Amino acid sequence: MKGMNKNYPMVDIFKFIAALMVMVIHFRPFSDINPSLDFISAQIFARLAVPFFLICAGYFMAYKDMRKSALKLLKLYGIWSLIYLPIVLIGATYNQTAWGTDLLLIVRDIFFQGTTLHLWYLPAVIFAIVLISWLRRFMDLRMILILSFCLYGLGLFTDGYYGLLSNIKWLKDIADSYLLIFASGRNGLFFAFPFLTLGLFIHETDVLSRITLKQAWIGFAFSFMALFAEVMVLETFARPFDYNMFLSLIPLAFFLLTIGLKFDIEERPIHLSLRSMSSLMYFSHMLVFYVLMTVISGLGLWVLFANSLLRTILTALATIWFSKFVIKRANKGKKLSKSLY
Repeated sequence: MKGMNKNYPMVDIFKFIAALMVMVIHFRPFSDINPSLDFISAQIFARLAVPFFLICAGYFMAYKDMRKSALKLLKLYGIWSLIYLPIVLIGATYNQTAWGTDLLLIVRDIFFQGTTLHLWYLPAVIFAIVLISWLRRFMDLRMILILSFCLYGLGLFTDGYYGLLSNIKWLKDIADSYLLIFASGRNGLFFAFPFLTLGLFIHETDVLSRITLKQAWIGFAFSFMALFAEVMVLETFARPFDYNMFLSLIPLAFFLLTIGLKFDIEERPIHLSLRSMSSLMYFSHMLVFYVLMTVISGLGLWVLFANSLLRTILTALATIWFSKFVIKRANKGKKLSKSLY
């Protein structure tokens, strides 16, 4: 396979930044400072993070046995679900939600929404890998990509483009019925499938050879401006249901991956660490947040968590430390630590 032994340091750097951007979405660092800055950072700028993770997963999936990759992700999902289970149960009891008693809700979350806020990513990627593997038995990759984009188009109306259905009752009823059952279009079929397929398509075709690094930067800049305009127009005239899926995210993720693959910098050991850290930071940041919140509350230092920016910075620093600690243990041969990423 082409480039099988090649690493891409800039991609690893972008992944690390993407993990920090996920924290921006979840912790809203500017919510106490300025509403406009909060919205732009969390609902526009940071929304590139997950599509970038997904398109990278698709690109590098070509190097791996898909069946083994799916099984590894399934194991990872099980481990992190068990880690978060006490927090989920405590939250369900405290908030008197149905999660602890409604079997259908539990099944839905396990397969579609994830066992906690951010773990939806794992079942979504597993589903997309299985679907791509199955479709490749009788479909050309280009046709699979077209199919995935069509599904992404449908998924838009359960997310960023939901507000456009307000005057089309029968379509809105369909979208509402879907959301009542599945809660979100952010799943393996509508969201992970298109970006993983695009990443795989980039790897298996010569599309990158037609684009220079300069053109990729220009494409990224225009795509980002398009995303900003797209979100602001929808926010003004057709309020989104959520902010995960927008048309501009497709070219934006494409050009960012292209930059990462083409930007040639000297490889250093830290880049491999950043690759592992980005995964660990994504999976662990909510755990670190809850532990940190409990400790700070117990010490009577709640003032440290009262400010949104300080809260985010403390959690990010603690998450980075935790990720480095786990990697250090994994490098010493600790199997439990290695199983976390």
